[in-house]
Amino acid sequence: MEYNIDGASEWLPAAANDGKFDGKEEDFSFETTSLSEGSHKVTVRVKSQADVSTSVESSVTVITIPPSVSLSAPAQNPTNNTTPRFTGHASSASGTVTRTEITLDNGATWLPAVYSGGSFGLTTQTLEDGNYQVSARAFDNAGNVGRSGTVTLVVDTIPPVIGGGVQALGPQILTPNENNSISMVAGTETTIAMSMKGGVTGAQIQTGDGNFDLVPQPGTDLWVGKVKFESEGAKEVVVSAVDGANNRAERLFNTLLVEKKGAVSDQATGAKITDAEISVYYFDTIVQQWVLWEGASFGQENPQISGDDGAFSFMVPAGKYYVEIKAPGHRTTQSEILTLTGTSTLNFDLSMRSNPLLSLPFSPPDTVVVTVGGNKQISEKVTKPAVGSDAPTAGLPLENHKNKKLLLTFLSPWSPLSQDQALILSGIDSDEILAVSLQETEARTQVFMQRGSYTFPIVADPEGKSGTDYNVTILPQHYLIDSSGKIQEIITGVLSKNEILNILAKVR
Repeated sequence: MEYNIDGASEWLPAAANDGKFDGKEEDFSFETTSLSEGSHKVTVRVKSQADVSTSVESSVTVITIPPSVSLSAPAQNPTNNTTPRFTGHASSASGTVTRTEITLDNGATWLPAVYSGGSFGLTTQTLEDGNYQVSARAFDNAGNVGRSGTVTLVVDTIPPVIGGGVQALGPQILTPNENNSISMVAGTETTIAMSMKGGVTGAQIQTGDGNFDLVPQPGTDLWVGKVKFESEGAKEVVVSAVDGANNRAERLFNTLLVEKKGAVSDQATGAKITDAEISVYYFDTIVQQWVLWEGASFGQENPQISGDDGAFSFMVPAGKYYVEIKAPGHRTTQSEILTLTGTSTLNFDLSMRSNPLLSLPFSPPDTVVVTVGGNKQISEKVTKPAVGSDAPTAGLPLENHKNKKLLLTFLSPWSPLSQDQALILSGIDSDEILAVSLQETEARTQVFMQRGSYTFPIVADPEGKSGTDYNVTILPQHYLIDSSGKIQEIITGVLSKNEILNILAKVR
């Protein structure tokens, strides 16, 4: 018995399965040499003892190339869809695709995918949040297996966490006054910086005067943007954030009191003076004299020229000031000396007397009494844990302070005022203080403590859960907790050493 492949001139022997050809019927077999991809003709012939030959032909198809497989992940990745659908295409150049499968765990387990007409698909069962290593494979009728590349799918149903922030006018950090409100003047542009966690891809500040985009700061969790209010009144500042899975978070940052600009007018006629020069002077305690305040350092012009409506405004930090106004045909006018204990708006109305018909040389300026803005009270809409309520545990080690009073201070290394507060906290030797490093890792918190040589107790809250539970908005923020675990007072801003000691002395 012999066989021939593809009509070759050479016939090769086949072997009887029982070792010899000696019966009327025999089973036989043979192994070919390596055959190329494709279809081949196999001819077998047998010769009887009577020298009669019989032959038979058959064909065999050799398939060594595995199926081609491609996989498409969901269009949105990361996704908040917990039952995503995967689709793909599979084909075999020489054979037939018999089944397709998909793995979500890099090949540990495989799930059948429905295959039809070159395409396959699988809708998963409910997935938990996490990363999934997804690929597909296809089998052909020759047993070859083809596999697609791996796609990492991120399932994320948790919205971003919006942490604490600061609002600034130039280098001037704006903090609430004793009435727990922040005042500013219409038309003034301020900067808001917010810390955010959770894969944030976009963030906005929403106000009654429009929406303002926040921009990520490379290498940090900070998002920063400029905000300007053109109209007066109480303004809610809402921060919104969205992550790559389209999960959204929204939080009321603060309510601001936007005040009108001041105006310069003629005392006799009431007409607005449009070309008055308004200058702010500051008492420099180093040189012990009055100097023109450097408004440019705070994003403001000084002097200012009144517009068609006679308007002007300034926002100045704590210190001693006076305002001087000069206008053609009018007497130079000065405000009284203003001693300001915090950031204040200079937006009062001023009237100027016309020059007398006969001007005296070296005539003194008119002095007027003014009222400084920036100390009005508005309704507080940022909901915080109520005074008298139990302090949220929020994953913090409050059990270590059980039956003890505690000043719980939220800060963050990136915040300038938090750095000021950290220096003050280090000067207090007390086990009644605990700081929380909001949305910072343990490692970065320790670097912050070491660089500043700070010694106060601090815990890191990398995800910012405690900030959410306590609704921390402006940093630093303090919660005075009594020995029964109830909140007795909430304070925003930097506290001096004496203020901290006095606050702790209030409760048992």
